[in-house]
Amino acid sequence: MKQHKNQKVGGRGLGNGGNCICNHCGTEIAHQRRVKCTDTICPSCGKLVSRKESPISNPTSKIKSSIRIAKVIEDLCFGCSVCVDSCPFNAISMSNSKAVIDAELCRGCMKCAAVCPKNAIVRA
Repeated sequence: MKQHKNQKVGGRGLGNGGNCICNHCGTEIAHQRRVKCTDTICPSCGKLVSRKESPISNPTSKIKSSIRIAKVIEDLCFGCSVCVDSCPFNAISMSNSKAVIDAELCRGCMKCAAVCPKNAIVRA
């Protein structure tokens, strides 16, 4: 994992409360005192993280609306529910034997699409 000059690898647990969250893979790490979350690298995937209570995690945020979330192609979904367990944000449930993605919870990581055996999940 490449680390830039002012970036720290997260997870020390020295924070003043709250967590940082990776918007790419969903990993949460303890906020570190005197280190901005935005200067922290996710220990799981190597991407930059943000403060958990930042606008990106607020479903009513204008920033959130710019994220392209996942959607289910109902004709292809046969209800195997593999996607439900793969979602780190608990954004997928089953209804009438079809996957349903909650747009308020989905962050567009597309882990669900990667595990779907019928390629029934695409970026909206």
